[in-house]
Amino acid sequence: MRTRASLNSYATLSALCLALLIGVVFTQPSRADAAGSLGEALPVVISAGADHDIKRWDVNGKLESTLGSHADAVNALLLVGSETLISVGEDGACKIWSLTDGRMTLNIDAAKGSILSLALSPDKRIVALGTGAGKISLWDRSTGRKYSESDAHSDGVRALRFASDGSLLISGSADRQMRFWKVMTGAKAALDYQSNISAHDEAVNGLSLSPDDKTIATISSDGYLKTWQRNGGGLINRVKVCDRGAAAVAYSPDGKTLATGDEEGRVRLWNGSTGAAVSTLGSHERAVTCLAWSSDGKYLVSGGADKTVRYWSLDKGKQAARITAHDGAVKAVVVLQ
Repeated sequence: MRTRASLNSYATLSALCLALLIGVVFTQPSRADAAGSLGEALPVVISAGADHDIKRWDVNGKLESTLGSHADAVNALLLVGSETLISVGEDGACKIWSLTDGRMTLNIDAAKGSILSLALSPDKRIVALGTGAGKISLWDRSTGRKYSESDAHSDGVRALRFASDGSLLISGSADRQMRFWKVMTGAKAALDYQSNISAHDEAVNGLSLSPDDKTIATISSDGYLKTWQRNGGGLINRVKVCDRGAAAVAYSPDGKTLATGDEEGRVRLWNGSTGAAVSTLGSHERAVTCLAWSSDGKYLVSGGADKTVRYWSLDKGKQAARITAHDGAVKAVVVLQ
């Protein structure tokens, strides 16, 4: 039989445990933590991660739906207007999704290994895929038919961009090279090698083409942001972004600003013409892996290895919201226009 003293001790211990439990429950961050919220409607964002999932977030930063998944990490996303999404992943699959009803409309078993990057021709007919083995393949977006495949690089193709007229494809690779390919169209699309630039001292992790098609920005594990003339490939600017490597770069819709994300977690802005530093918007707790602008240029969205998606208000110059988005690193983000 318990004594009065033991009963009192038991009651005290129970109360303490309850208080600790309540403290844990109410101090844990939510999956949609609008930390630093500016009280504004957010852009609709789609994110994908190492947890294999593709998720859609509404104007309040709340999970609207899980669109679908891959059998392994999703490495890149691309929007086709406001109704279609293309995803690629470590499983070698390229999947096309309807954003109207959430259905997967096409599943292409495109590679035996990983697919790291993708691009869509301006006429929305040809999908270009870059693989971890250094290959670039071209596919019909409507039917999933393979047009051609090229041994493009000696290491993974981490970035691909079509020029606005569709006649040129630009690739960036872990082999440190940036290469230019003429796109041969007709009955069977194919690539014709044009030229090559030894762009960085380490892997080219990201590539962005200015809205006017005149300038290319590259970002590298060597910590540098570089801008190049699209015609001729001459170097324009070279800026040290960080010491430990940089992973993501994106031109703003008006082309005046370049955003970068680095392995130190920082999201920074640079003058698109001069390369001069503009501001540091803030930081992730781990490396920044991906960036996307809203079409009006008012928001920049970043994804990180810390599992979060963060919204940055350019009007306010600070973080507008933070979402704990995935159970692993966020690998790709797009802003639904």
